[in-house]
Amino acid sequence: MSSEETPRPIPPAPPRPEWLKPVTPPTTPGLTPMMDFFQRRVEALERELALERERAQAAGGLLAQQEALKNEVDAHLKAISDQLRREKMERDGAEARSHAQGRVEALEKRLDESSATFAQLIKEAVAGRGDSGPSAGALAAELASFRAAMKDALDGITRWRGELRDLAALAPRVQELSERLPQDEKLLEESLGRRIEELSDRLSRSLDDWRRAADADRARLDERVEALSRERAELQRFWEEQARTAREAERKERVAREAELSSRLESLAAGLQGAGRDSAEARSALERVVAILTATPKAKDEVIAAVEAEKAELMAELRQRHESFRRFVAERSAIEKSLGDSLARAAADVEDQRARTRAADARAAQLLGRVETSAARAADLERALAERDERVRAAHAERDELARALIDESDRARAALAGRREVEAAAAAKEEAARLRLDEAVARLAAAESSAAEARAQLGALAGQSARALQERDATLARHSDWDNERRRLLEIVRKKDEMISLLSATFQGALKKDA
Repeated sequence: MSSEETPRPIPPAPPRPEWLKPVTPPTTPGLTPMMDFFQRRVEALERELALERERAQAAGGLLAQQEALKNEVDAHLKAISDQLRREKMERDGAEARSHAQGRVEALEKRLDESSATFAQLIKEAVAGRGDSGPSAGALAAELASFRAAMKDALDGITRWRGELRDLAALAPRVQELSERLPQDEKLLEESLGRRIEELSDRLSRSLDDWRRAADADRARLDERVEALSRERAELQRFWEEQARTAREAERKERVAREAELSSRLESLAAGLQGAGRDSAEARSALERVVAILTATPKAKDEVIAAVEAEKAELMAELRQRHESFRRFVAERSAIEKSLGDSLARAAADVEDQRARTRAADARAAQLLGRVETSAARAADLERALAERDERVRAAHAERDELARALIDESDRARAALAGRREVEAAAAAKEEAARLRLDEAVARLAAAESSAAEARAQLGALAGQSARALQERDATLARHSDWDNERRRLLEIVRKKDEMISLLSATFQGALKKDA
């Protein structure tokens, strides 16, 4: 309670000295006005002290809550930074794991195929249908010899039975052979058993060798996978360094190719105009020849008809060539226009993606600056809390000495707490907004990375399309050179025909003059 709100009571004037000397000693001590005033003042100070003690306890609880809130904010910021770092590491690790997993799966597939091939070779070796190495060749040879021996034995038995049927006189021989047959069969079974055992031993040794080789190959493949993962990391860094220079070089080369293509198209258009003029002159000359020939007598009808037929064929072929060349020029113009449009769109897309990436980087840097500012503000809040604690301790020390200073300090403390609440509320709102903006920036950065990957894929497809267009242009130029040669040949033929027609016309005119 301040002095402006409650007026301070004025103490009464002290009594006169003679009034303090009683005539008779007092029987019971009474309360004087001064003592009453001091007693009331002490009671008021005690009440104010109790209120200030309660306020100090409330301020201590509020400071504890603020400290807990500050720790929670710091933990939240640290968790956000750890989460971002962990997500980045997980993305990089997932990419590396996917690449390594693909390589491992490919290697396992190759190993399974090798195992299946080995098993098939073993089956073919047992069946005698394959040749898969020295051991398999020996096995096939032994099986072939065994089959040949069995076949010979069966043929001999069949032949012997035929001889027995045909020759009844050989009964003793047949009896002897029948007695020897079980022995021969037993010997044959023993021989076959030994050969089969040898074959099984060889097959088991071959399988053991193949299994050891497969284990060694698997170990080498594992080492190779690790080496490939390391090489992939190095290549990734190298690719990031070379990507910018490659894009710049590709852009310069594309501009140079476009300039060269434009110059060649201009020269080609000029050549086409010259060819059109030549064809028009040839057509006019042919029309004049036809006009001359139509005025000749009937004796030249057969020659003129042949010449006219040949001329019609040549004109039809010339028109066909001209029409095909015109279609080619139109198609080429359309291709060039579409190629230029696609190149312009791709360049615009690349520039747009670069601008978006730069904007995302700027926003990320701005968000990082805001996070650092929040950390600085948190440090300032800690220092302010420490200063507040010091002021509270000073207020407790001065509270017993001066009541007015304690009241003023309490008022300032209330004002500081109100301002601190406002500052903390604003800081919490700014921190939440910064966190949301940081999440949005991370999402936009991921979208920008995916868009950049799509742009790189489009550039690769565009480069392939440009290469195919250049190949088609070279093929078309080659066909055009062939057409020029054919046109010159046709013009030479037309010139020879014109000379022949002129010679025939002169001959006919001479003959007509002689007849006249």
